Amino acid sequence: MPRFGRKPLEVENGVTPNGAPAEPPGEADKVAERGAYTVDEHLLSPQEVAARFGTAVDWPSPVNSKGLTSDQVKRLREQHGLNRLTPPKEKSEIVKFLLQFTNPLMALLVVAGSLTYMAYALQSPRDRNNLILATALIVVVTLTCTMSYFQERSASNVMASLKAMMPAQCTVTRDGKPTKVEAHDLVPGDLVTLRLGDRIPADIRIIESFDLKVECSSLTGESDLVAATVERHHDAAAEAGNLVFMSSLAMNGEGRGIVIRTGDNTMIGKIATLASGTSTHRSTLQVEVHRLVWFVGILAFTMGMLLFAIGLGRRMNPLSAFVNGFILVIVANVPEGLPATVTSLLTLTALRLRDRRVLIKRTDIIENLGVATIIASDKTGTLTQNRMSVGNVWANQELHDGSHFQPPPQAPEPVLERASRLAKLSRMSRRSAGGALSRLSKGLASTSYRPGRAAVENPASDVTSPAGLTPYASNASLRRTSLTDMAASMALGRVSRPRGDGTFDVTTHGAAVHLATLKEGDGAGPAGAGVGSSSGAKAPIAPLAMQCPSSVEAVSWDASSTLTQLLTVATVCNKSKYDDASAAGAGSVAVAVPTMRVDPNDRKMLGDATDCGLLRYCDRRIPSHILRRAYRIIFDIPFNSANKWAITVTQCPGDPAKNVIMMKGAPEIVLTKCTHHMHNRTEKPIDEEFKSSMMGAYESCGFMGERVIGFAYKIVPAQRHDDYRAADESALSSGLVFLGLISLVDPPREGVLEAVDRCRNAGIRVAMVTGDHPLTAEAIARKVGIVTLQTPREVAAQDGLPIGSVPLSDERVGAVVVTGTQIRELKTEEEWDQILIKPEIVFARTSPQQKLQIVENLQRLGEVVAVTGDGVNDAPALKRAQIGVAMGKGGSDVAREAADIVLMDDQFPSIVNAIEEGRTIYDNLKKTIAYTLTHATPEVVPLFLNLVLNMPLGLSGLLILSIDLLTEQGPAISLAYEGAESNVMDRPPRDLAEDRLIDGPLIRYAYLIAGMWQGVLCMLSYFTVFWWHGVPLAWIYNTGNTHWTAAAPPFEGWKCVNGADGKQQCQTLTGDIQERIYWESQSAWYCTLVMCQFWHIFMCKTRQVSIFRHGIFRNPITLFGVAISLATILVVTYVPFLQPIFTTFTLNGVAWLPQLGFLGFGLLWTELSKRAVRRDPQSWWARRMQW
Repeated sequence: MPRFGRKPLEVENGVTPNGAPAEPPGEADKVAERGAYTVDEHLLSPQEVAARFGTAVDWPSPVNSKGLTSDQVKRLREQHGLNRLTPPKEKSEIVKFLLQFTNPLMALLVVAGSLTYMAYALQSPRDRNNLILATALIVVVTLTCTMSYFQERSASNVMASLKAMMPAQCTVTRDGKPTKVEAHDLVPGDLVTLRLGDRIPADIRIIESFDLKVECSSLTGESDLVAATVERHHDAAAEAGNLVFMSSLAMNGEGRGIVIRTGDNTMIGKIATLASGTSTHRSTLQVEVHRLVWFVGILAFTMGMLLFAIGLGRRMNPLSAFVNGFILVIVANVPEGLPATVTSLLTLTALRLRDRRVLIKRTDIIENLGVATIIASDKTGTLTQNRMSVGNVWANQELHDGSHFQPPPQAPEPVLERASRLAKLSRMSRRSAGGALSRLSKGLASTSYRPGRAAVENPASDVTSPAGLTPYASNASLRRTSLTDMAASMALGRVSRPRGDGTFDVTTHGAAVHLATLKEGDGAGPAGAGVGSSSGAKAPIAPLAMQCPSSVEAVSWDASSTLTQLLTVATVCNKSKYDDASAAGAGSVAVAVPTMRVDPNDRKMLGDATDCGLLRYCDRRIPSHILRRAYRIIFDIPFNSANKWAITVTQCPGDPAKNVIMMKGAPEIVLTKCTHHMHNRTEKPIDEEFKSSMMGAYESCGFMGERVIGFAYKIVPAQRHDDYRAADESALSSGLVFLGLISLVDPPREGVLEAVDRCRNAGIRVAMVTGDHPLTAEAIARKVGIVTLQTPREVAAQDGLPIGSVPLSDERVGAVVVTGTQIRELKTEEEWDQILIKPEIVFARTSPQQKLQIVENLQRLGEVVAVTGDGVNDAPALKRAQIGVAMGKGGSDVAREAADIVLMDDQFPSIVNAIEEGRTIYDNLKKTIAYTLTHATPEVVPLFLNLVLNMPLGLSGLLILSIDLLTEQGPAISLAYEGAESNVMDRPPRDLAEDRLIDGPLIRYAYLIAGMWQGVLCMLSYFTVFWWHGVPLAWIYNTGNTHWTAAAPPFEGWKCVNGADGKQQCQTLTGDIQERIYWESQSAWYCTLVMCQFWHIFMCKTRQVSIFRHGIFRNPITLFGVAISLATILVVTYVPFLQPIFTTFTLNGVAWLPQLGFLGFGLLWTELSKRAVRRDPQSWWARRMQW
């Protein structure tokens, strides 16, 4: 296996290990000074390292170490600072601002403005309008780039705040208590525990390793795992093996170590000092928008050059043809506000997803979510609650409901309250209490109290319990004991232990308590083993007796019942623990009275959900703190997905010459490690009858959707920790004795069934990928609605055929449950396809490597895959999938880093919410583009009429800019706030190859249908003004460059009427009147265009759903946007001092009428088109005309 230092950290081929260019040779001395990484802790022993940093380590048992004190941590943090790398140098804000001008659209407008300035300078006489236009273009570009800069800055701040919600954490021991802290709070000397899936938070000297292996590709570029050991393998720090470095990943095993370097002093910190920098890549959504920008830019340039050539062909003044033909066409076509609109849309969506507990790490993923076709989801914690509770217990070849073995009931309230008061009395007060307490302390050896009845006194007997355990008393000789006596006994330190039948035993310090609840049918009653005393013959132990030792000394493996041994293994071979500080004594009833009332279900726990469920169940029956102190752990092998088992080696209570090897894991795997099984407290060889019985119980629990865990043990001669580490793993995991099974129920999360149903309606398949047994997986899949059709097993049962005889090609088979073993047997793509084309799929007993295979084969079939994962080994699948989803609560650092999305609540419905937002953002972006591009045609038409027919220009450059930046910006941005259409999750995922942001249907609609109809209505309004003033059409044609200004020659014969004398009397259309009429015609074109877009924004609020069903006034931001539009046109048209600037004039009422034509036509067209799509999404009209 390659070691960490195989690839030197020095510069190779002109680059540093992280890919940055090396510094010039002349800077070598500076590099050496800044980048030198000098450590010697790898040369020291672990004890010397601990002494150097003042770390208190319990060397015989590092798990019990004290670590640093709070005062030491405070002092060291002041000395070394936070454990953070100095941020790399970023582009200055001024550079970021200037880069906004490199946008192709902005660059095109800058060129247009500069050329307009040149045209103004070259004109003689100079046209003041060109100066105003050139200045306006430069101002517009500056304002647009400023807006885009601040929008991107805001978006960057949002993404930074989202990432800050996922701080890297690590487990550190301080003041003797393991606790979770953020990685940046570490200081040199901290004692850190490293577990599978953790990111190494600093440079650490290993002092304990349980097959710990790390992946250092972030430093070396090599993906091979490197063993982290206590011993040194090389004098070079990079190759020593006993150091692990910041940013590496713990990919196997566990370990502990002392932090030796933090922040910039770590190895990666030194490398970052040598060459720091950031690199960004354009997201797929940005690429799509960039494609749109280039399309519009090329279209505008081509159209401008064409009209400019036409103007020159008509022998127009070259400068006028250039300004009206080239410059204004570019201004009309370029959607100046589009970049800011897109950035706003992305930022708003990221914030909405954050509010729905979904953190987005890449902006393009927001849109990618909308095209997901299948979700490969984990079961535990995502589809289920990840709060396991014991359902059934199988021991002694009998299956019992887990609730059959009930914990002892609580003491009655009066007893607890009085005991609490007495416990607070001073010694003097206790003496004054009289002789009652003294007599109680001498004579009360073991009595039972039944509320409302007499207490039981145990007479001397020759029957004793094994290992000093005192059985509960029988109901022989009765003696009265009051509640007062019981409370006093408890206050004096006596133990009042509730019995399973409602009675209570009170014992002295020297006596222990034994609760024996026998299996039904014993005939012995709930009390169990008969009369107990301090001497005599040993009582027999029932196999399913539940024994509760009150002290460590009372614990004995040999004297334990089968049930007790099973619960002991489940408690000790268990990584979970209580998180609260009072947990140490919470399981004991032989301590202060208040602790008797702590319910394990009400206490916070740390650890795997399965382990937590087991500990919670066992602790209510046998105090876990007593068992864990009695069975001190010597060595363990953590659970991993490859082995599917875990081993813990402990001391054997009462026999220091022996050790107990405890195993738990997948029942079918544990069974292969066993040669015997426990039956009636006797070890018997495993035979087919036992296997059949065990598998029957296993399948019975699996059919109910329960996770089943198998338990086994082996007694071996005592050895040291190092001996077990050196031993062959197979020696520890073979020849065991099978104890029994415990099944756990993980109920489905609330809302999962509805979320799966929403996915099905949206054309998204949900596949379950789990490591559980196939029966358990199928049962849960049916509960949450993933499986609703028949599986091959059900079809076989229906036909009376053997399981496995029904082929997948059978039409009745709609769902398949595939195991990891079956996946290993798939050799061809055809075999994979038979499985993956099924509507409902469950993968069970799969490994993370097989999850990657599943993703790859789904992608081969053209699926867009979203994958959930929380473990280290899920990282390859998360990276390979188009959408990687990690868990924020239960996921590892590695999984969160590999994923694109982090679910902060670990709930499956959050994925569906994110998909809905992904579809919504695509819809809204497409609506914005359709709305924005529509104005291009009615803005270009007047330029065409001016250059080709030499008519007066219907729309000036300033009016075009006021439309693009003032009247349309507000409504366009308001579409970012538009809610999802009601059918957004009822449509199939869009086709990536056909349904693009800018495609044929959208171009046809924006430029040819809506845009052309707006152009026609604008021309109608334009000509209406001339008609209203009595100007014939002949005077408009071919007079654009000779008339319609104040200095223009007059038109004779205007408004001719017959006089009283029968002669025709005409007026002269002077230049002043011509200019006023011309300005009014521009106002008509301008107002009609803006009003058409006023109606258009409401038609663009939906793509498929009727606007009346969606709600016209559903988005109040749209109302605010159109209000700005109306206010703008009224100000521009009717404010006198602005009229000469914008060349507008007060508009008569008739010219306002044509815009109503767009309300009628546009509403009819869009509503009928949406209806056609809803009725038949695959029709010609839906595919070719509806955008």
